[in-house]
Amino acid sequence: MRILSALLLVIMVFLSGCVRYDVGIDFQNQHRGEIIQNISLAPQLNRLSQKEVQQWIDNLQQRALNLNGRLENVSENSYRVIIPFSRGKELSDKFNQLYHQETRRKNNLSDKIDLVNLDAQMSIKQTNLLLVERNLMNFTVDLRGLAMVSQEGNIILSSGSLLDLNLFITSPLTTRLIQQNAQISRKNRDLIWHLQPGQVNHLEVVCWVPSYLGIGGLLIVILFFAGYYLRYKRIPGTADLNP
Repeated sequence: MRILSALLLVIMVFLSGCVRYDVGIDFQNQHRGEIIQNISLAPQLNRLSQKEVQQWIDNLQQRALNLNGRLENVSENSYRVIIPFSRGKELSDKFNQLYHQETRRKNNLSDKIDLVNLDAQMSIKQTNLLLVERNLMNFTVDLRGLAMVSQEGNIILSSGSLLDLNLFITSPLTTRLIQQNAQISRKNRDLIWHLQPGQVNHLEVVCWVPSYLGIGGLLIVILFFAGYYLRYKRIPGTADLNP
């Protein structure tokens, strides 16, 4: 027990905040968006397990390539994974292939090296309301694998000091939270969900995106009726110039 306590103390002191892990969904417009994963590693993590970290980064790059995405080396210890999507079903399929363990096992995509034991699943329901598109999204993120639990079921170490995990949702219009028990904050157009390690996290949000097809169709109708009025309707107070 003393050895375990000493080991936990070493981990908390030397690896405090060693991984910052942000996952974002950026709706750029109705038919274009990106899943963005930002990862920042503390230098001490590289020093302690450089080989494992490099294998994990290689895994991330292969995941991105499999989904027509890419891995960017932002700085010495920071990386960004960008996965494009064009519609709701493609978003949920790619998100679940990236983060849902059961989906990855069914598709033979499970990894031997994964420094962050993240198990997340999402579903989306899209409704076109002519001028806007309504996206109802449900997320379940199981972070119980990030906790060290005693035999009595009590959480000894929640990994909150080791990992900083957040999920960002960005929309051209607005994003509204459905349930009120999630820990969120807002920054500009971003809704930021602060995930709690050692727990099953749930989030349900509605994201609004402009429908450019609907807006374009409405403008065409307006122009048609405006042209019709100018062509066939006389302006009051004017006389017919034809004899």
